[in-house]
Amino acid sequence: MSFRAGSGRARRPTKECACAERAGPTLERHGTLGGSRTATRVDRETGDDTVAARPLDAGSAKVSSAAVKEAIALRQEARRRSVREAALRVFSARGYRAASMQHIAAEAGMGKASLYHYIGSKEEVLTELYEEVLRENVIAVRRIVNQQLTAIEALREVIADRVVYTCQNKALLSVFFEEEAELPPRLLARLIAVRHEYEDAVMSIVTRGQDDREFALPTSPRVYVSTILGAANWVYKWYDARGSLSPQELGERIADILLFGVAPRPPVATAAALDPAD
Repeated sequence: MSFRAGSGRARRPTKECACAERAGPTLERHGTLGGSRTATRVDRETGDDTVAARPLDAGSAKVSSAAVKEAIALRQEARRRSVREAALRVFSARGYRAASMQHIAAEAGMGKASLYHYIGSKEEVLTELYEEVLRENVIAVRRIVNQQLTAIEALREVIADRVVYTCQNKALLSVFFEEEAELPPRLLARLIAVRHEYEDAVMSIVTRGQDDREFALPTSPRVYVSTILGAANWVYKWYDARGSLSPQELGERIADILLFGVAPRPPVATAAALDPAD
């Protein structure tokens, strides 16, 4: 509170002044020569001001602005991922056709109008989910192919990796395998092309194994590849995380089963060889 000079009564503070008084010391910015700005501390009680920080030049202001924009972008991306996960839960529970944008908004904990700030339509979300599965699986198989592994080792790695991914993404794979007919034609064509890319990568491993005589197939390479991938993919239908096997352990067991008929096995010991009397 202050008093007017030459007056015997207190000056009644305006609403703005009262707010300023309650706020206490604050930082204000003042222009300076050369276009730089200085952060100055102003004491609302005394009117005194002191320099509280180093000058904020144009370069610092740009860096600060870029940092703020990056933080906002990261928050928006996190919120968008949250919305996509909500849509995935809705698609998995209701089916794509029965799901609505209102269902997705409710699952995401926001209003329908706010939802459109993050996604334009449920088809847009479905497209993104399919692209995520395609991208992650192609990256995984390329990584395995590029490693210095024998064909048997690489094929085992492919099967185990596929099973683990399926176990860890049951809801996503449920939508992926069951809602394919709902995809727009442009994405369906891409899906088929990338699926062939993945299968061809696995085929290259199988063909190499045949050429190197690491294993012998009872059928054509294409049928064998379709069989092992079908077995690995179908895990999403029956895998129970409450079971005794972890996804990795289950992947190894399934790889053992699928490779049993083609991989060479050590000769079975005869009864005479096992007789301790010999």
